[in-house]
Amino acid sequence: MSQPSDGTCTVRCLKPETVEAAETSLDGKAATTVAFICSLSHKEERITLISEEAAETLAGCLGSLGTARVVRILFALSQSELCQCDVATLVGGNEAETAALLANLRDHGLLKMRLIQGMNYYTVAHPALGQLLEVLLAETEG
Repeated sequence: MSQPSDGTCTVRCLKPETVEAAETSLDGKAATTVAFICSLSHKEERITLISEEAAETLAGCLGSLGTARVVRILFALSQSELCQCDVATLVGGNEAETAALLANLRDHGLLKMRLIQGMNYYTVAHPALGQLLEVLLAETEG
């Protein structure tokens, strides 16, 4: 199979129906776990999906840096390296907007990116960011 040179995804690991089921299971909770098998590494991945309400609360703590969507992205990428299409699936939104947002977060030093089989994969640049988000999430849960 030929690989795209622009970093576009050719394999979607995180299925929309998996994310929809996780969103439904939130049911008033601040967070839930989404599990899936990476089609490239064949490893099981587990990431935390935080509710829109919890994400908005955390975004308020981050000031101009944060929107709920950015917080959800940073939280997920603090737990696992994901390709841009799987990030789009997880947080809802089209791939082009998500790719632009990921590039912006990378340009601001919050994310690292690497190409894997021609696709852009992202993770947080600083592990402490994930720790901070976990502490703030725990505070919102009560």
